[in-house]
Amino acid sequence: MKIAIFTDTYAPEINGVVTSIKNFTKLLGDKGHEIMIYCPKYDSEDNEVHKNIKIKRLFAVSFINNKDVRVAIPSPFTIINELRKFKPDIVHIQTPMTIGCVALAAAKMMGLKNIQTYHTYIPGDMVYLMPKAMPNVNKILDNSLKYLNVIKNLKPAKKASETPKTIKSRNRNMMNDAFAWTVTRAIYNRADLIITPTEIVKNELKNHGIGPEIKVLSNGVDLSVIVKKSDYSPQKRILHGGRLGFEKSVDVALGAFGILAASDKDVVLDIASDGPARGKLEKMVTRLKLEDRVNFLGFLPRKDLNTLYVKYDFLINASTMETQGLVILEAMAAGLSVLGVNKLAAPELIKEGVNGYLSALFNENQMAENMKKMSEQMQQSIESMQQQQMEMDMQSTRQILENLIKISFDQEELLNKTKGVNVYNPLYLQLMQDQYKLIDDISIVEDSIQELSKRVSQ
Repeated sequence: MKIAIFTDTYAPEINGVVTSIKNFTKLLGDKGHEIMIYCPKYDSEDNEVHKNIKIKRLFAVSFINNKDVRVAIPSPFTIINELRKFKPDIVHIQTPMTIGCVALAAAKMMGLKNIQTYHTYIPGDMVYLMPKAMPNVNKILDNSLKYLNVIKNLKPAKKASETPKTIKSRNRNMMNDAFAWTVTRAIYNRADLIITPTEIVKNELKNHGIGPEIKVLSNGVDLSVIVKKSDYSPQKRILHGGRLGFEKSVDVALGAFGILAASDKDVVLDIASDGPARGKLEKMVTRLKLEDRVNFLGFLPRKDLNTLYVKYDFLINASTMETQGLVILEAMAAGLSVLGVNKLAAPELIKEGVNGYLSALFNENQMAENMKKMSEQMQQSIESMQQQQMEMDMQSTRQILENLIKISFDQEELLNKTKGVNVYNPLYLQLMQDQYKLIDDISIVEDSIQELSKRVSQ
């Protein structure tokens, strides 16, 4: 299959969208699919080498409110010519900005099916846009298609029967909810299929008038590159994960840490990321007199970040707009508990008192209280979680043994039994690999059961 992927963000930028695209395109490329990625041109570029993946960089300029972000505004004819040369079977649009919108218009003109992934919670990202400066997205798409004389073949975007209430903005530059959802409907109602990483986000889209079919598919993480935590002795070190954007509520996490730091003189917070809000956050640290307790590590290469988690007691993230939160998944995969907020995808990942805690939105005091609770109960909680994990491992191992007997070591039959599972999900692939390693020899499985039984009984 030939797949054209359009994204307004790509390497060398570091964010969840880029990580997701890199992960699944590599898996698809390894499977023999031919992929062309259309993305902005940066001053420095990371064009990874893969025989089945090619990258087409489009001229771009710095975004007015975030100099690290590049904006490309290609003409529909440029994209149409590119698609005619590549001849894709499907167009996959990853972002709803300029490249994504133009690609959508081009795909409609050429009669190509388009899949759109809803990575970003648009109401949260409106912090970077000014209402008067933001053109009407419906007009952009409709005018492009009129110009190409194919407007009568396009179904118009659905209009809201009711205007959602304007939510309180934590930033004067944030647009109201109604406008954000108008933008969302204008773009995503023109998709043939929508992919979203969590069930909660799927429901949010449906509740706001998004009509096309929506499939839930986790971005997943590559477990093979994440170092897993083995030493759970308290380190008095907390990690904040997630880009330092104004919409990410990092100031709430920082304020909560300030409350905790007043009663715990040893605890330290490391912020492993960067972004447009860093300057204001650094000033906040100075104002709170936490210069010796808070460290800004900046953007870290993926290989360094994957080994970083194990050095900390737990991860905190105050963002209210995570559609999945790859940093949360990665931290959990490394063995960390997570403190998040009760909004969008976080409640789907964080189970209260099991693998972390949830705080109310923008509530510094509750988040500080949860941080204190996690610090004090960490050892006890981790030991309990380890015990539960050993019992789960034992049950899982026994189940594998039963499956071995049933299928007589026939791997094809094992794969048939997992029909319907997305084989391109990195987490699933790693699970299958781990499973095959484990079932190489039935005696190893039996020994594992005996060993786990001893550990659980201790």
